[in-house]
Amino acid sequence: LINLKDGDVVYIKPGVIHSYISGNCLECMTNSDLVIRGGLTNKQIDKLNFIKYINYKNNYPIILEKEFINYNIISYSYYKMKYFKILFIKLRPGEIINYLFSEKYFTSCIVISTNNKVKIKGKKNEKKKASIKNFRKGTVFFIAPNIVVTIANLYSNEEDGDKEFVLYCATA
Repeated sequence: LINLKDGDVVYIKPGVIHSYISGNCLECMTNSDLVIRGGLTNKQIDKLNFIKYINYKNNYPIILEKEFINYNIISYSYYKMKYFKILFIKLRPGEIINYLFSEKYFTSCIVISTNNKVKIKGKKNEKKKASIKNFRKGTVFFIAPNIVVTIANLYSNEEDGDKEFVLYCATA
């Protein structure tokens, strides 16, 4: 059993049984149809394959190292996972950031907290490539490689929604 603090990120090796007892979590994994459920869910359970493939060794989750990129961005990584990291981004009202998420790989993002005044724009070689407006909590989007992204939180009052904009991203 491991108790996580707000903002902790853990790495669990493939094939290791895991669950969470309380609280909220985001689970990020490679695209696969190899999820095998052993119980405690209303989804399809496959006990035979679960028993066949589960890793029974003592595998303790690894709490990932935090690296503060700047005031708004925290990067979480594990030295054995060369091509994977989690980014936590928080913008308070009036804050704007410019960030290159990855030079070579796509980045997947999920919005956790937002308001209707947040704007996201992407540029490549000083040319506007895309923009996103009016997204909601739970919105998922992808950022192409080598795109400099500008995120602006232009919150001005309670009618706009949540004060802070919070985003989690997975990239290499």
